[in-house]
Amino acid sequence: MLLALCGLANGVTDLSQKWFVKAMPEGAVTVFSFYTYIFAALTLFLVFLFFRLRSPKEERTHEPMPRRVLLFVLFMSLTLILTSYFKTLAAGFLPSAQLYPLNQGATLILSTAMAAVFFGEKPNAKCIAGILCAFVGLIVMNV
Repeated sequence: MLLALCGLANGVTDLSQKWFVKAMPEGAVTVFSFYTYIFAALTLFLVFLFFRLRSPKEERTHEPMPRRVLLFVLFMSLTLILTSYFKTLAAGFLPSAQLYPLNQGATLILSTAMAAVFFGEKPNAKCIAGILCAFVGLIVMNV
């Protein structure tokens, strides 16, 4: 269910980026990215509060967040903002049929490379076959 919601959220984000570019050709991409992440931060905060208030008091811990986790969250936030910014810019130049499959293919390759470098995961035959299928799909769609 969570995976389906993440996919739906990603699709809605991509749709809103393209809609913004078409509706406001002179609009500032930074403004769109800023409002997108303010909305996301508020939503996450409300979800956090909901689950925090629903949990029994004895389960709540008051330990501070480890510094490493905080740095990870800040790094991920920065990369997500930059991704959104550049993808919104690209939405003004590329048709959707090229932009979004290209973005997904690049994401697949980069995440595989980062998993190998940072976490020591070795790509297996299924992973490589999936990457090849994604690129074949990109080539077929763009030819």
